[in-house]
Amino acid sequence: MTLFTKKRKAAIVKTVINTFMHFYPKCKIQLLLSQDTNIDIDFPVESIAYNDNQSMNSSTKAFISGEVQIEKQSDVIANLFVPLTGNQGVYGVVQLLGDKDCTLTEREIPFVTNVAQTAGKAIENASLMEHSKHHISELKLINDVTHHLNSNLDLKEITEYIRDKIKELCQAQEIGFIFKNGGEDVTVLQASTDYFHQPDSLQFATFLLEQEKHATFHGNYHAYTGLPYRSLLVIPMEQGLDVYGVVVIMHPSTYFFSFEMFKFMQSLIQHCSLAFFNAILKEELQKAVITDDLTRLYSRKYLEEKIIQQREITAEGSLILFDIDDFKKVNDTYGHHVGDDVLKQVAEVIHQFSDHSAIPARWGGEELAIYTPNKQIAEAVALAGEVCNNVEKMTNPTVTLSCGVSTWQNDLNDSVSELFIRADRALYKAKQMGKNSVVQG
Repeated sequence: MTLFTKKRKAAIVKTVINTFMHFYPKCKIQLLLSQDTNIDIDFPVESIAYNDNQSMNSSTKAFISGEVQIEKQSDVIANLFVPLTGNQGVYGVVQLLGDKDCTLTEREIPFVTNVAQTAGKAIENASLMEHSKHHISELKLINDVTHHLNSNLDLKEITEYIRDKIKELCQAQEIGFIFKNGGEDVTVLQASTDYFHQPDSLQFATFLLEQEKHATFHGNYHAYTGLPYRSLLVIPMEQGLDVYGVVVIMHPSTYFFSFEMFKFMQSLIQHCSLAFFNAILKEELQKAVITDDLTRLYSRKYLEEKIIQQREITAEGSLILFDIDDFKKVNDTYGHHVGDDVLKQVAEVIHQFSDHSAIPARWGGEELAIYTPNKQIAEAVALAGEVCNNVEKMTNPTVTLSCGVSTWQNDLNDSVSELFIRADRALYKAKQMGKNSVVQG
């Protein structure tokens, strides 16, 4: 039949309507489609409805049973309700509504049934074809994405690329990349969108990692108090049997994402997981080379390299050197394991007071440092004072710091080594003055 030569559902339905209108020009033709059968056609189309209207009851019965329903008046057929049946389901109902100028007989039933069944199978084939094309398109996109991710990108480049691709595909408003950092530490990657960089977002990220163990589709999310987003797709990133993070896709509207989009996002993230994992390992190895294992501060070698780089691109900067007062006494009194713990406590305070541009480092032994680009000497002295005050308050056993501060400006002709020497001399002077003090050099 010519219906099977048509690849678009709209063309199939139009042919069916024209056929019925040709054979029954005086009957009123109505088309009702199931909720999941979407057809764009310039003909009045209604959805299958469930209510108490008598005609709707007959159309609903035809849809549910897959059998023709007949309404009679005085033993004469008044209306026919013919289901569009395929091999896998029913896609709608054609209604032939008669009147005094349009009479329907029992002889019409085999003909209209045959037309409707043929149309149902043709719609089904066209739907399967559309689904196959859509699936092929998704597979091609996933292949293109994974090919791009295999081009030796770092973690920042990978997450930015995936973030932009997700935005393009599903119009998400917020996207978060949340990772487990070793033990229980949680990290939100920089490529995450604005919401995930707000002060309280880390608490939400931790909550998700604890609660969402599997890929989850939420259309009206209320599990986290105060979250202004109702639609959430939460997709774990896995390596083997281990979950090392999640991707969170959010929108403020309820039921904004389709289930099909959820499944596609799940497939996309799964294909990207290996690239994510490899990039994380690479970054961790690179960081291990430039960080001190005990304090997790940068190494002295890295600090020196960054200061040299910063002198090329900034106008000024300050170096702060800290020395833990009477550290040998701590080791002798409490043992070296407590001494190591004190070092970590002091390093944590230094981390807290180092902004995103600062470079905190372990200078050597019990000496620690912060380099602050674009800070004048007065600002650096004030920062050093804050660190010293907080170390005294927050360490157990309590320790104090001596501190030397030096600065450079690009209009002064001095070297990096001279910057170090001035800071070291200022630190020595602080020690000579009785310790627990900040000296400018």
